[in-house]
Amino acid sequence: MKLEEGPLVSAMLTDALPEEVYIGMPVEMVTRVLHRQGERGVIAYGYKFRPVLRAAVPQAAQPIPATA
Repeated sequence: MKLEEGPLVSAMLTDALPEEVYIGMPVEMVTRVLHRQGERGVIAYGYKFRPVLRAAVPQAAQPIPATA
């Protein structure tokens, strides 16, 4: 993924079906549990990217609904 600031980042995608993914789609970083060491052990967190939720897309970027 290419961040707005310029650097390229290699990361896993989450919360998306393969047929929904396309090059250039807006994504956001989220923190996820990667693994746990038993019930009371260490929890390892990491980052993944998911498609930007529609409600999080700026109003100007959303399509204008057709009026009757």
